[in-house]
Amino acid sequence: MTGAKALIIFAKLPETGEVKTRLGKDIGFEKAATVYRELAETAFKLGERARSHDIQVCLFYDPSAGESAVRNWVGRDFHYFPQERNSLGDRMRRAFDRTFAGGATTAVVIGTDIPELGFAEIQEAFSLLDSVDVALGPATDGGYYLLGMKPPTKELFSGIAWSTPEVYRKTVEKIGLLGLRFAALHELADIDTADAYRRYVRHISSKGAPMSSYYESKDLAKFGNIGRNRPELWEKFLSWYTEATAAEGALTKREKSLIGLAVAHTVQCPYCIDAYTNQCLETGANLDQMTEAIHVTAAVRGGASLVHGVQCRNIVEKLSMG
Repeated sequence: MTGAKALIIFAKLPETGEVKTRLGKDIGFEKAATVYRELAETAFKLGERARSHDIQVCLFYDPSAGESAVRNWVGRDFHYFPQERNSLGDRMRRAFDRTFAGGATTAVVIGTDIPELGFAEIQEAFSLLDSVDVALGPATDGGYYLLGMKPPTKELFSGIAWSTPEVYRKTVEKIGLLGLRFAALHELADIDTADAYRRYVRHISSKGAPMSSYYESKDLAKFGNIGRNRPELWEKFLSWYTEATAAEGALTKREKSLIGLAVAHTVQCPYCIDAYTNQCLETGANLDQMTEAIHVTAAVRGGASLVHGVQCRNIVEKLSMG
């Protein structure tokens, strides 16, 4: 890593009740863990992009989980190190020390709870470090979402009341007292409260970007709950649905399963894709048959787009005649 830039990411396994506990008190600990997983995986994608720009990525994980479990979750070719079991300041200081000891000449640590943090901010921080000693990205809660440094000064991490609204201000004061050159990035919002989470949901909804947590595989088991308010309608639907999709008739159950899998991809329903993939396997369909069914779907969808091109040609030819 000699002469290298390094990106530092801190992460914990997204276990219910172990991450985003402050948020969990408002929206539920299971949902908070899902939010943390989404945000952390966004940070990992930033790490992938950093690696494509010759930036080393050092992931410091909570040692209670074990490295193998973290590697299995993250699934990226990063450098993995256990965090120290001390205050956040101590953990960051030791992470910087270890990263610089590995040969990095500049390093940036980012938070995993800033949904709008992009690679542009990381690049900006490294650019700023060409002319300053410290780069900081202030967060709306009074902390910071990014800290970039050249070989660190240990005093920068001492005497700070971590996880308080004073972190950014106190850090800037300490930078001044140490006589270091400093530059700030623009402010971004983190997600630690229910209000911040709701603003995040509204923000991504306004962009038309569905949350990846919309689909939860475990919700498939809750399918029957949808009929609780009108059980008589649900019973009629379920009887017909079972007869149409699973009962032997002119088509075998395996054939119906393959049709169901193809239709599931046509309507792009992740729950149906899960259900019919499992049903295909249970009825003896193999991967070649399932793949062929999906190709039939793709061909029909593509053909539908092309055949509607006839309408376009008709209009063009009609107008051209004038």
